[in-house]
Amino acid sequence: MTQTPAPAISPITLHLLLGDLPGLATCLLGGGGQVLEWTEGAHALLGQGREEAVGRPIADLLRIPAESPLPLLGQRAETWSLLTRRDGSTFRAQLITLPVPEGHLLLMHPALGTPQPKEETVRELMELRQALDESAIVAITDAKGDITYANDRFCRISQYSREELLGKNHRIINSGYHPKAFFTNLWSSIARGHVWRGEIKNRAKDGSYYWVDTTIVPFLDASGRPWQYMSIRFEITERKRVEEALLEKQAELEERAAALARSNADLEQFAYVASHDLQEPLRMVSSFTELLAKRYKGRLDTDADEFIDFAMQGALRMQVMIQDLLAYARLSNTMEGTQRIHLEDALDAALANLSLAVKEAAPTIRRFPLPVVMGDLSHLTLLYQNLLANALKFRHPGRPLELTLGAEREGGHWRCSVKDNGIGFDPQYAERIFTIFQRLHSRAEYPGNGIGLAFCKKIVERHGGRIWVESTPNQGTTFLFTLPMDRSPS
Repeated sequence: MTQTPAPAISPITLHLLLGDLPGLATCLLGGGGQVLEWTEGAHALLGQGREEAVGRPIADLLRIPAESPLPLLGQRAETWSLLTRRDGSTFRAQLITLPVPEGHLLLMHPALGTPQPKEETVRELMELRQALDESAIVAITDAKGDITYANDRFCRISQYSREELLGKNHRIINSGYHPKAFFTNLWSSIARGHVWRGEIKNRAKDGSYYWVDTTIVPFLDASGRPWQYMSIRFEITERKRVEEALLEKQAELEERAAALARSNADLEQFAYVASHDLQEPLRMVSSFTELLAKRYKGRLDTDADEFIDFAMQGALRMQVMIQDLLAYARLSNTMEGTQRIHLEDALDAALANLSLAVKEAAPTIRRFPLPVVMGDLSHLTLLYQNLLANALKFRHPGRPLELTLGAEREGGHWRCSVKDNGIGFDPQYAERIFTIFQRLHSRAEYPGNGIGLAFCKKIVERHGGRIWVESTPNQGTTFLFTLPMDRSPS
């Protein structure tokens, strides 16, 4: 269990809880050391009332000599100091500061032999402890770990009576869940005077189990050795049940994801092998179909010429599809590793590759600044190339093509966009267009195999982003995708 520098329980609850115990004074401090809250225990120990203390610097109230400084605020610290009461008398006390969400908690515990608060004050503070008994599980043990005090809440949750607990070692509630090293490290830490916090699984008298968020505060004698320990526990059994259920669900989802990843890898390998192996017989079909066309075209009837032409076109389309499928299958294995890439470079390369198509369409291109990202230049070039080719292909015949490219910050990502004023499409097909070989138009209307946007989806997801599309028929389309920001040192 990792030791943390401060308890994560409510500072007000801890403040009141610790403040109600005889001989222990606590106060809640702000960031500058001013008093925010002042317990009756502090009043009884130092003689200063709450009205006098709140708002004043703690150093003024305690009048600590220069040779006995206050523990550092802002961190868990402890020291021994000589404190001065309001009546001028002095006494040695152990001071512990604990950083909490609302400021700093200061615990002041006088050395053994220091006069304790008056009996009526103790009675009032014990009544306050009873009021808090429902929320906190409190126990005190001696240096050997034998229980010397247990509050009602501790008795109820452990199902032991106070008589059954007092004098017994704390191991009476040991569940056997934690390894021996867990408690070895715990006791080693508090024996050195450190406050410890962690989650512990305990066992009740009837054998049932319960979880508690536990803070253990050691109190030291004048020589700096712990002479007793206070544990403050808050039950978290239901929270742990939820966490365990979530962990089981997460493990199940991770296993499903791993199985899906294995399946995808197998499918990619199958696609690669099948596509590669199909090329040779397809080349034979193409070759012999070409021979038929050369040798017998015009020598048979018109139906035969048409059939041969269909066979040649089909073989050619099949070759292109196989080449595209091979490229798609290879995509996951060709990423050369991420590096700092300026998207301007990827866009420039894509436009250069499409120079003939760009010249023919003569679009108006509005370019806004693009960022630096972590990625693969060849893949990001292909991403822009496919998105631009899509816009060039599906431009509106009745108006000049306009393209707008840019990027905006969105959390830890860049949201990039490629917008056109082309023919658009019905938004109900927004998911379908990213599926391999899915087309919204016939080949007679627009050429292509319907694989370009599938490439785009795979590239973006390989870079840790996502891609989607917004479109309106006859008005245009905007492709949007996210890429992680470059967080490497400049």
